[in-house]
Amino acid sequence: MHRIPALDCIIDYLDKGNIPYLICGGLAAQAYGSTRQLADIDLYVPDQFINQISDMGKDYVTFGPAHHIGERWDLTYVQFNYIDQIVEIGSDKECKIYDSISNSWYAVV
Repeated sequence: MHRIPALDCIIDYLDKGNIPYLICGGLAAQAYGSTRQLADIDLYVPDQFINQISDMGKDYVTFGPAHHIGERWDLTYVQFNYIDQIVEIGSDKECKIYDSISNSWYAVV
């Protein structure tokens, strides 16, 4: 597997700051053998760290941190673009995903 500079950068920051995180989305799927193309890097952190992380990467922020409700997600997150790699870091506070089969929202973290 090739190295991803954006991932190395954010994981290094999180580890040095003892900030717990959860990797999800396409990167997690690849870790389990998926061969789908990686569109972005998705992580979750405890809500208390979201502003600190945003400040750390302030030169690369393209969204947030802010609350967003879309067709499938209801969450607070910050998005970075680092060396043409999108990284989205969501807060674990009140994060929900929409299940289109049951037409219901469910807590994620």
